[in-house]
Amino acid sequence: MKDTLEVEGIIIKLKKIWWIKINTKAFRTSPLDGATFPYVITVKYTVKDSIYEKSKLVYLGNKEFNDGDRVVVSIKENNPSKIIKVNVI
Repeated sequence: MKDTLEVEGIIIKLKKIWWIKINTKAFRTSPLDGATFPYVITVKYTVKDSIYEKSKLVYLGNKEFNDGDRVVVSIKENNPSKIIKVNVI
């Protein structure tokens, strides 16, 4: 994608969104069988000596991650405060 920049950031806060359930199985034996949940994460990153702290709703599947984990943040080059995508390293 043009006009994007990838920078390294750190997760400073994360919150599981329990009221949005994503079913990963076609057939379930219980209400939470195969269910996963998205997170709202707050990421801190630096672009051209400016520090940004922004939040993003992300779905990372069953990956384990915590506060302090490093992430790759894809941002718009002309608007560094706009997060496009967040990937856990």
